Amino acid sequence: MNNRPEIVLKSVIHRESERIAAYATYDPDQNELLRTIPGAIWSKTMRCWHYPHTRETLTNFFSTFKGKVWLNYKEVSFSSKMTDKQVKVVVRKQLPALGEDKLELMNSFRNWLLSMRYAANTINVYCDGVERFLRFYPDKKAGETNQQDLVRFNTEYVLANGYSSSFQNQVISGLRLFLNNIAPMELCKEDLERPRRLKKLPKVIAKEDLRVMLSGMTNLKHQTALTLIYGCGLRRSELINLKIRDIDFQRKVLTVVNSKGNKDRQLPLSEKLLGLINKYMAAFRPENYLIEGQVPGKPYSATSLENIFHKAILSVQKNHNFTLHCLRHSYATHLLESGVDLRYIQELLGHKSSKTTEIYTHVSMRSLQNIKNPTDDFDL
Repeated sequence: MNNRPEIVLKSVIHRESERIAAYATYDPDQNELLRTIPGAIWSKTMRCWHYPHTRETLTNFFSTFKGKVWLNYKEVSFSSKMTDKQVKVVVRKQLPALGEDKLELMNSFRNWLLSMRYAANTINVYCDGVERFLRFYPDKKAGETNQQDLVRFNTEYVLANGYSSSFQNQVISGLRLFLNNIAPMELCKEDLERPRRLKKLPKVIAKEDLRVMLSGMTNLKHQTALTLIYGCGLRRSELINLKIRDIDFQRKVLTVVNSKGNKDRQLPLSEKLLGLINKYMAAFRPENYLIEGQVPGKPYSATSLENIFHKAILSVQKNHNFTLHCLRHSYATHLLESGVDLRYIQELLGHKSSKTTEIYTHVSMRSLQNIKNPTDDFDL
């Protein structure tokens, strides 16, 4: 019999917001780990920790408690129809393991992606999507699947299990490469139509809130990390992988090396940012990476960085649904509102297509606030 403790995760409504609550028998060590999950908030009324209602929260739980506790997450639902009295439970369909023939194809697919120098995260995402599709049809050979099989997979697995349109798109992207290079199927790549995607606007933190948050941070390392993400529009991975040698103090330039899409880009550093970096380096003396963890010469933890942000944002926004990536969104939007040309913002963010950058025109209020509202002529 396994003696591991159990943590029960449930979807709940707390103060009109969807959250993931974690219920567990109190244990000091376990409680400290629960505290480190990004976005952790203790509820006195529910007597539990609760977190942002995202799949990333589940991923953080798996990585934090792997091998330590049993995670019961059957009552976590990503349905938007939840109420505070009834939570819809989604039970994921358990897929059978791959057979030897399909396992060999997947190994070939992973090796091909590696040889083409796809990013590690992209390789994992594409392989995971293709593998799930193949496992969904355990009795079919790879070459026997067709368009109807894809429709059934989307209906009975993707939609039935509440997966997002982004996940569905990732499966399509992986299958396209798989069909082209590894295993020809009856399924034609032209038949792989992508689902309609939700056009969600990026979440933007008010500039004044960011000023108060960043200037009020007392830990210099944490302040430097979050200020650089916002002040340069960096992705989380770009900040974590940033090395001291990537900063040219004479030219006042920061170089982002081998970022998303295997691209480098250079960003200007203001005198204020340079001053903060110099102050931090004098105090902490990093050896290799600019922001290092507790082990000298090693990069900072992504989970710790998320946790720092969530703790900091609570100082200015008690109820929020912001993530660390919102600092990058805020950087782009605030530049646009200050009059910076969209083409420069595209270059600063490292976007391949201008269409990606144009989404910030929909959240910038600079021009919209100049529109006269019809009620302005009313005597209210």
